[in-house]
Amino acid sequence: MKTYDTRDSNNADDDVPLANRRKDLLRGDLAPKKISHLQFGLLSPSDMQRVAEFQVCSRELFTMPARAPAHGGCLDPRLGVSDKISICATCHRKMVDCAGHYGYIRLALPVFHIGFLRHTLHLLQCICKTCSRVLLTEHDRQTFLKRMRNPRTDILGKSATFKKVVDKCKKTRNCPYCAALNGTVKKITGAPTLKIVHERFKGRHSDEEMENLANNMENAMRLNKDIAPILQKGANPPFEDLLPTRVLELFSRITDDDCEGRLLMPLDF
Repeated sequence: MKTYDTRDSNNADDDVPLANRRKDLLRGDLAPKKISHLQFGLLSPSDMQRVAEFQVCSRELFTMPARAPAHGGCLDPRLGVSDKISICATCHRKMVDCAGHYGYIRLALPVFHIGFLRHTLHLLQCICKTCSRVLLTEHDRQTFLKRMRNPRTDILGKSATFKKVVDKCKKTRNCPYCAALNGTVKKITGAPTLKIVHERFKGRHSDEEMENLANNMENAMRLNKDIAPILQKGANPPFEDLLPTRVLELFSRITDDDCEGRLLMPLDF
């Protein structure tokens, strides 16, 4: 049986006698390899700026009257082209060979990520909107943590456990740690922007909270007559706006114990 040496003829081992070379059908660096794992995630702010071509700083799409792409806008030719004639200003290639390039926008304030809005709602429902602790008693928290830590639990089992955590927290009105009142967290539909509210003062056990709110806003009610009807009995209860800055503050104060074992980490990305 004949054997063939598949090494590159230009390899540095050409000086080694052929009889002393290994007779392999495949070189070691070309042999099939097994992928251990795949990991998906978001780039950090520094990585986004590193891979980007420039900072998008203009809200204009075109310059009039020539209707040319505006410099520094979202249609800047440095980000790529969308027709078969133009040439990319970054790689100097046409649309067939250019896959496009990145730009970044420096935000003045935090905003909600549309891709993670559902998970943001779930996490807000699970934590206290005052102390950021998970809305579970210590016994229930240890029980769910034990399920999450179990090495035999697969991804579907952990996802089902997280859904049970969400359902359990939805039924908790008072925080087990600071006794603050918590209500339903939901997204306002039809709003021009992503808006999340906390219905803290809605429910049978919120009369005391409404009374405290009215006492705290006594001066404002006296100076502004439009606020008084909102706090009257029988009117639609007010809600608390959860702005992105407020949500970021709540998430940053979640303890490591509550995040341990992925107790508060959604698994269905």
